[in-house]
Amino acid sequence: MLSDCQCGRSEGRGQSLAADGSVFAWGGCSDNVRFASSFVRRFVDAKEKRQHDARALMNLHNNRAGRKIVKTNMRLQCKCHGVSGSCTTKTCWKAVPPFED
Repeated sequence: MLSDCQCGRSEGRGQSLAADGSVFAWGGCSDNVRFASSFVRRFVDAKEKRQHDARALMNLHNNRAGRKIVKTNMRLQCKCHGVSGSCTTKTCWKAVPPFED
């Protein structure tokens, strides 16, 4: 159930290097794509799995493709911490892209 949903697994521990070359610390709460994918698979695919026609197979394929796209397009989101807006410490986590993407 949704009450069981927690943060996703941390991508790493300690510090890492971002694509722009800046150093950041892993933290925050990454989106739990593994839990979401499992939940959606049970919820959305349930009707299609009871039917055995071409349309159901197409829908199952499209659902799998959609879950894969969301997982591969996870983005690194960061927040700076420091006095007066300085970026003394940068904390980053993985998040799903906006729905429009």
